[in-house]
Amino acid sequence: MMTGDTSPDERRVLLDRWAADKIDLMVATSAFGLGIDKSDVRTVIHAQLPETVDRFYQDVGRAGRDGCASISLLVNTRYDWRAVGGIGRPKFISAAFGLQRWRRMHDASEVLDPASNQRLIDLNTGRELDMGASDYNRAWNLRTLQLLQRVGALEFVHSARAVTACQVAVRLEAYRHLDEDFWNTTIEQLRGELRGDYAHSGELLRRMLRDNDECLANVFASCYRSETFDITAVQACGGCPACRRAGRVPDCGRIIARRNPSGPVSPSAGDVELERLLGGRRSAFIFYPPDFFHDALGGILAEPLWWLATHGVKNFVAPPWLTPLLWRTAAQAPHATLFWHEKPPRNLDVVAAQATAVLLTRPEPSWWPEFWAKIATRPGPSIVFAPADLRCPDVRTRMVRDLVDGSTMDLAQWENRFVA
Repeated sequence: MMTGDTSPDERRVLLDRWAADKIDLMVATSAFGLGIDKSDVRTVIHAQLPETVDRFYQDVGRAGRDGCASISLLVNTRYDWRAVGGIGRPKFISAAFGLQRWRRMHDASEVLDPASNQRLIDLNTGRELDMGASDYNRAWNLRTLQLLQRVGALEFVHSARAVTACQVAVRLEAYRHLDEDFWNTTIEQLRGELRGDYAHSGELLRRMLRDNDECLANVFASCYRSETFDITAVQACGGCPACRRAGRVPDCGRIIARRNPSGPVSPSAGDVELERLLGGRRSAFIFYPPDFFHDALGGILAEPLWWLATHGVKNFVAPPWLTPLLWRTAAQAPHATLFWHEKPPRNLDVVAAQATAVLLTRPEPSWWPEFWAKIATRPGPSIVFAPADLRCPDVRTRMVRDLVDGSTMDLAQWENRFVA
């Protein structure tokens, strides 16, 4: 058995015996899983509710890492909610008390670099307020600093002067961080958002436990998805209870593009047939009959998308209602690792330098005018499928096909040239 009170030496012995398969069952608190990577765990049993969906997802992710089937069993009672409320409830310092603590820390801090406003903070400061020289005092001081970091008032930095665990170096960013109005507005707004996040976390737990037809992957995606920071989540389900009851087959999900390139990506189309389609230009427009909608549109575009995926196109931009009709077909292309977007990748995205297929439908999406204006300067080639009577967003009296600075053809012409 392993808990937070287990000594480092005892923990090491237990982990070594477990890794060597000399222990079949490990009983532990949630801290046990940190940094553990044993590939053949077959069962994860929760004896009570985890504090959040995120914690549950991380815990069950310890099982089946070798690709073999595994079991997750959650044994909970209605009394567990009381423990969840105590363990998972975030602790927020009030604006008045936080300002008081921050003024004490600021006044007692050591200036490291006046030019960049870097200071060395002692977390033991303010012990006379209510808690003495205790871990609680240091924890509340650290929470105060973290609130200021979350609103952009300071940034934690590295400094060789911070030689103990009670010292942290920061760089001050906001000049109003000592003002009461700043704490009563900006900090209070953040505290309200964090309370909302906690309430959302509780609702996700309840959704996960409801006996209904919602796929657990949808709950997990709701936990990690963020509109504020433009974070999407891939939904994949190997057969949760809801999907088994509904007869839904396992689904590996759609791969969504990652950001922050680690290295340059060649902007070349990279495929002979794709280069022939582009005709030496930066873009190609393929026009489909304007009277095709919804399922019919998915039917006529499935083959050209499969062809593009086969010839190296990785990015596909399509409206949400059309994507499910297309991605399964495109994913059947050999060695297809595809990225699906609701709008074209930005120029700073690693995938933006690769070839992108864009599916335009009616009504025209909000990003279309900007995409049309910058299509010639995008880092990667673009293959655009559009209705034949599509008009230019900047000159509504002219057809797109008359003003395209690139290769153009009808869908039937593409079929004759590249498929027949």
